[in-house]
Amino acid sequence: MSDRLDLEQACGILAAGGVIVYPTETLWGIGGNARSPATAAAVLKAKGIHSPRPFPVLADSVDRALAVAEPVEGLAELASRFWPGSVTAVVPVTDADLAKTAGQDGKVGLRVCSIPEVARLAASCGGFLLSTSANLTGESPPQSPRDVNPELVELTGGMLDWSGACSGLPSTVVVWEPSGWMVVREGAVPSSELARAVSLRGDG
Repeated sequence: MSDRLDLEQACGILAAGGVIVYPTETLWGIGGNARSPATAAAVLKAKGIHSPRPFPVLADSVDRALAVAEPVEGLAELASRFWPGSVTAVVPVTDADLAKTAGQDGKVGLRVCSIPEVARLAASCGGFLLSTSANLTGESPPQSPRDVNPELVELTGGMLDWSGACSGLPSTVVVWEPSGWMVVREGAVPSSELARAVSLRGDG
């Protein structure tokens, strides 16, 4: 049986609590329902990671992401300028299940993907898709379907059949603190662009 999934098949697997491999505008990812501890455990196992860790989360819309985020200063401006897109904002959230499964210290890294099919995937599992790079631990994050290790795919429900292109750069990660926003990972969006939307701390 082919491990390539059409969109309806992929959504069905996610709705049933499964895990799949799928694209984002940055890199190929692996994930499922971001509120499900079983999903998080399955992703860790597939990647060969042996201890819990927080995960980025893709929301199916900007409104959905903002609905669970605390209304911290600058988030609305950041969302307006960079979502959908390649910025992950780590912010306090009001959704306890999301924070417990994918977050750390009450914060979750939220992003909205610009690929319509991925929005459908997120919607199929409650609006939030756990999203981490689809590689075994120690391997490079995959930029195309050819780069995804078949051993990882075998531990999931399959891979979305998608012919688009990823940028190959990870998302830029910015964390909100009471003292201001801090860039903790440079990626597809330069800090200089973020600084036009929010005030950045100088030690980022």
